[in-house]
Amino acid sequence: MREHSFEMLNRWADRLRPIPTNTIQNLIATCDSDSDLHAVRDVVRIVANTGLMSCELLSLRLSDINEGGASIAVGQTRSRQTAIRVLPVRQKTLESIFSVHRIQPESPFILGDAPEEQFMKVRQSLRTRFPELARRKRLMDA
Repeated sequence: MREHSFEMLNRWADRLRPIPTNTIQNLIATCDSDSDLHAVRDVVRIVANTGLMSCELLSLRLSDINEGGASIAVGQTRSRQTAIRVLPVRQKTLESIFSVHRIQPESPFILGDAPEEQFMKVRQSLRTRFPELARRKRLMDA
């Protein structure tokens, strides 16, 4: 019984362990080479470089980006308001935010008027194209 519990704990810990930087870089490089995966690349870059939780990404609005583009304010989700965090963003991350927003530019939300649907498409593409990441929890399930 004790060994079984320890084994379960190890599997749970493995799912929460951050994905190595080189794995994320390889994933982005793979997505770069396939135009059908550019939205996946951009969402992965945003999440990896900012540490946004999925609810924060779904609630992210264009108005959350400061005028200079050097930071984003997160914390106000669609369902509740929490403490606002200001996160610095680099140029490539900012470009990824704008690239994802171009899918539905009339929406105030980065992922469009149906952000959950867009997020699920990205998540499904990740699970299909990168099955080795499917058991990992951190990248898209935070």
